[in-house]
Amino acid sequence: MPSDEWDHVGRQLLHAELAECRFALDAAFHEAEEALAVLNANDEYAGDLDPEHIIELRRCLNRARRNVENYAAPVTDGVEPWGEPVPSMPYGKYREILEG
Repeated sequence: MPSDEWDHVGRQLLHAELAECRFALDAAFHEAEEALAVLNANDEYAGDLDPEHIIELRRCLNRARRNVENYAAPVTDGVEPWGEPVPSMPYGKYREILEG
């Protein structure tokens, strides 16, 4: 397969992955926003986030950052990936697993 076709396929795949990240981020932030938008009888915000909201927000943010750093930045002129890898879990949880 000629290089031009690989370039085209790579761009299509990156486009699709970034679009999926955008939709997932939008949905996660919308869910969190809706959870917080509950009003009480005095029209004051009374909603709360639960751990699942935070887990989903982090998951979506990490996926988006991984795609930017691992795929978009390396093929973009004038930028380089950030040096630190994106953690796949909270550091405290990682320590628990290591200390087991």
